[in-house]
Amino acid sequence: MLGQAFSQERAPELLTAYLPADKVVKGNIIAVLPPEEIKEYVDLVNAAAEENPEWYADFAGNAKPGVPLPFHENLGLTKEQYQKYRQLWSERTHKIIQPIELRLEALGGSWMIRFAAKDVDLTLLRYNAKDDVFDGIGGKMGRIKDIEADPETILGAWTGQEWKFQKENLLGRTKENFAIGKEKDGKHGLMVYRLQNINRKGEFLAYETLLIRFPIEAAK
Repeated sequence: MLGQAFSQERAPELLTAYLPADKVVKGNIIAVLPPEEIKEYVDLVNAAAEENPEWYADFAGNAKPGVPLPFHENLGLTKEQYQKYRQLWSERTHKIIQPIELRLEALGGSWMIRFAAKDVDLTLLRYNAKDDVFDGIGGKMGRIKDIEADPETILGAWTGQEWKFQKENLLGRTKENFAIGKEKDGKHGLMVYRLQNINRKGEFLAYETLLIRFPIEAAK
């Protein structure tokens, strides 16, 4: 009986791979930004897309998601401009928005990550290890394909796990995602939370995105 009770209280390894149980880990809420000079080239591509929307939709729709589009003359950039754009994209940096403290702890039969930061309230975000689901604001987020991000994506190369909830009805559409993982070098962990609630007119009733970066060393 004691062994069974202990196993039920043991923190899931899927989470302790990044965060220790019952210990505070200090991280930062961040944004990932390329240099401001990239706007010049993004504006050129946007202008070209407006001139040829059908071609652009087809080209972008068939390209690898999450990374810069491959070169094409219809993008409105010369080859030299495109290379400059790619160079600027490779120079994106982390901008710290504010510090945050994280703590993985048991709560009843589930596990929650407690967030301590100004204007951050995700107390409903709880993990049920038995069913491998996160309870979120919209509903239960089910496990989806693990993350193995390309180095060219906005966050760079990282791996991790992700959960998703999606619901659509006559009133609108709700999407909620949570992901946790680590960067390629293993020194920092990442958490990504997104919530979108859109009414049937296409208006956002709720939109929240949160990106957290924290040291894995502190989690050991």
